Amino acid sequence: MVAHATFFSLRKRAGWLLALLCCLPLVGWAQTTLANYDFNALTTASAYPVAPAATAPGITSEATSSEALVTYAGTSTGSAAFVGNTAGQALGMSNSSGSTRYFQFALAGAALPKYAAFKVYVQGYRSPTGATTLTLQYSVSGGAFQPSGITYTPGTSAFTEGSFDLSGLSALNASPNLAFRLVASGTSASSPLRIDNFQVQATNTVDPFINSLSPSTVAAGGPDLPLTITGSNFAVGAVVSFNGQNVATTYNSATSLTALVPAAAVAVPGTYPVVVTNGSSSSAAVSFVVTSVVPRWTGGAGTSSWFDALNWSTGAVPGLADDVLLDHSFQAAGYTVSFDQSTAVSIRSLVVNPGAGDSIFVVVPAINTPLLP
Repeated sequence: MVAHATFFSLRKRAGWLLALLCCLPLVGWAQTTLANYDFNALTTASAYPVAPAATAPGITSEATSSEALVTYAGTSTGSAAFVGNTAGQALGMSNSSGSTRYFQFALAGAALPKYAAFKVYVQGYRSPTGATTLTLQYSVSGGAFQPSGITYTPGTSAFTEGSFDLSGLSALNASPNLAFRLVASGTSASSPLRIDNFQVQATNTVDPFINSLSPSTVAAGGPDLPLTITGSNFAVGAVVSFNGQNVATTYNSATSLTALVPAAAVAVPGTYPVVVTNGSSSSAAVSFVVTSVVPRWTGGAGTSSWFDALNWSTGAVPGLADDVLLDHSFQAAGYTVSFDQSTAVSIRSLVVNPGAGDSIFVVVPAINTPLLP
């Protein structure tokens, strides 16, 4: 007989597994933080100019200003920050009156022309009688500074966050060098103005970028693995490498590739890098995880018997410590797995994960229910 209650509970458990996989976060992000300034090293005004806390590969950055600067107590970054920083010092001007005082940040480097869709993040804090706003201006390739049309109001009792979305300014795209100015603006008296945690973010429009892998993990010992890579900037002729070895790659679109990973490459548990290369340009590596061996049904014996070792990918009947997976890794069509009337079955877990349009039947005699610890 078919133990319907047991079979349906196993199908439900497989559904939970699929739902969990759908909720996993995507690997990686398309935006890159090009420069991140945290002014904690600026313990005295004489330490200015200060180097950025970090820059992206192939990017250089320099901070300057319209006048000698002073230091103030800073703050940690808030929820809108591109990169988290800790509380420490802030960069400040003691007199923010007029409209000619500014903080300036320049970007250059061999990688800068690869980027577009810029965004700027900063935190500001002003005296109640200081400059009421900061206006963002930009310069391309050493040209005159242009208004962005965006202003930001710093806080008067604490730092607030300001975000400048410049993704619509195509003039910034693919430039060999850029400069951004935060200009003190608005009616003010001779009072201080300070900023902290200045950051610039953009999108790489040239190098291939991996957003996700599907699947992102498999159990060791399976067959050749079709691996779908989604992302951006994939070119015709792009090649996927798995653990440093190029594998057969099919170009689907600028955002999708399919790679065939040979069974030998996923035979041993471990974490392996996946990289996409367009000619001389390569993506950052994304990790693919091969887990410990999971017994899978192969049907190699040509029977439906659970107890025939030839039916299992491990060549052995599953035991008490095994997490068993019944899927279509080895058999494309539907199949049946049968327990017998007298031999007990004890395993750690059993997941039934049939492929689309296929079926997997587990025949469990009423007197032999699987024993799951």
